[in-house]
Amino acid sequence: MKRLNKIMMGALLTLVLVACGGSGDDDIDNTINNNNNTDNNTPSPPSQATLSFPEKDKACTEGDLQSDTQTNLEFRWNASDNTDTYDLTVTNLTTLEKVESNGINGTSKSLVLNHDVAYSWQITSKSSNSNQTANSEVWNFYLAGVGEENYIPFPAAIVAPKYGETIQLDNGKVNLSWAGSDPDQDTLSYTVYLDIIDGNQEPQEALRNLSETQVEVELENDVTYFWRVKSSDGNNSSFSIVYKFTTTGG
Repeated sequence: MKRLNKIMMGALLTLVLVACGGSGDDDIDNTINNNNNTDNNTPSPPSQATLSFPEKDKACTEGDLQSDTQTNLEFRWNASDNTDTYDLTVTNLTTLEKVESNGINGTSKSLVLNHDVAYSWQITSKSSNSNQTANSEVWNFYLAGVGEENYIPFPAAIVAPKYGETIQLDNGKVNLSWAGSDPDQDTLSYTVYLDIIDGNQEPQEALRNLSETQVEVELENDVTYFWRVKSSDGNNSSFSIVYKFTTTGG
């Protein structure tokens, strides 16, 4: 009887060990499978759209004329992956006023815009399955008016110092730099307005009619300066927005 009891106890213990071991393996397998399913089901974010028209840094003479001052212009771009809708943002480069069109289902959108103005535009790709978005490149273009033969340069884009930056002077000097372009591909000259008031004061003679897109200036320590750049093609000119920066000793 004792021997029989020992046999029964051993068998029962074996069954318990097998059952426990089997349950643990199943749990591990299920956990791995669940993790794999989670990874596989994670939605992919939208990709970046590629812009098509209006062309980058060009004068645009197309569109449906609405009046002497306005044109209905169609913006076009290529479809991006994992995207349900697009947002179009058009910015007046002189006033920085934005025109936005959201929730676009296709790859084109028409807007009525004023002539004789430099604009930039960008597309944001969105997906209903993802909180992430993707921004396209930003392209500049000039919307030409009727009968125009010479187009205004694009406003210069300030490169450095950046807005609100504190600059360590190097022997009392700092380098100002910017980028300029023109729809006609004309050669541009630049005038830098630099002062401690508002960036609109009379420019120094040494900062007039520059051929390069950078200039080194001597400044005072611990002073806030305002500056902007005038771009000229000899017939027409444009102004960048006013930037400011603060100097520190060096």
